[in-house]
Amino acid sequence: MPVPAPIRLSKSKFVAGIQCLKRLYFQVRQPELADEVDEGQEARLEQGQEVGRLAQSRFSGGALVGFEGGVDRPRNRWRLIEVKSSLEVKPHYLYDVAIQHHVLSTCGLDIS
Repeated sequence: MPVPAPIRLSKSKFVAGIQCLKRLYFQVRQPELADEVDEGQEARLEQGQEVGRLAQSRFSGGALVGFEGGVDRPRNRWRLIEVKSSLEVKPHYLYDVAIQHHVLSTCGLDIS
C-alpha cells in the first residue's frame, strides 16, 4: 500500500480553510479543478501589488519582507505591518497576520 504524500499547509491554504473548509479540501485534494486566472483576477493581483508599493513608500525605510529589511537595530526588534487592498477589515485578516507573527517569532525575531 503506497504511503500518501504529506500535505503541505501554506498560509494561503490555512486562511482559505478559515473562510471555507470545502475550499481548503479542494485546494489540497483536487487542485486541478481550480479555475484559470481570468483578466479580473489578474487585475486584482496587480492592484494588490500596487497597494503594496504605495504602503512601502508610506513608511520611511519600508521594505518587502527580507532578512535585512525592516529591523529596528537599536532595539533589535522588527515591526510587522500587514497591508490589504480592501475597504474593510475582514475577520480572516487576523489569522493571516497571526500566522506571520508566529512564523517570524519562531524564527527568533523579536516582533514589536
